[in-house]
Amino acid sequence: MGNPISNIPILLFPLKLETRFVQDELWIRVFPDEAFIQSHDPTLTQEEIADAVAFKEHTSTDNKKRAWEKLVAKYGVYRSSWIVHISSEELERQTR
Repeated sequence: MGNPISNIPILLFPLKLETRFVQDELWIRVFPDEAFIQSHDPTLTQEEIADAVAFKEHTSTDNKKRAWEKLVAKYGVYRSSWIVHISSEELERQTR
């Protein structure tokens, strides 16, 4: 075995493991923790709607970049992406 010291960091999340023997093999089944499971709700909250409208009002690239950074800090990258890319028609439908 090689040198056990590595420069590559590793992070272990809680996992659910199931094991069983099939003939002479050990089968391992791994279930990810909730940190790996993403959910998506297409409906925006009132605060997200206000932030989406404010984002779409920006015209310059610099202003959009600053607004994007604020959204990511507030909602995370996945939700911010949905807020930014939601169509104007869908945004209008959700405000009714």
